[in-house]
Amino acid sequence: MTLTLNLPAELEQYLLQEANEQGVSIEAMTLQLLTNSILTKQKPAEALPSKQLRVFGQHQGRIWMSEDF
Repeated sequence: MTLTLNLPAELEQYLLQEANEQGVSIEAMTLQLLTNSILTKQKPAEALPSKQLRVFGQHQGRIWMSEDF
């Protein structure tokens, strides 16, 4: 699919700078940023750790606090 965008000058400069730093074309940089943004929004639950019940005393003796705390 071909998509034509009219970007503000500041955004165009940002994309051009990022593309130059990565050594890719501005089109490739734009596609990469768009893809990352979409994938991040599609999988927000996977980024968070699963909620597990806490077990009282599970780590007893493994954690200590300094005397001068």
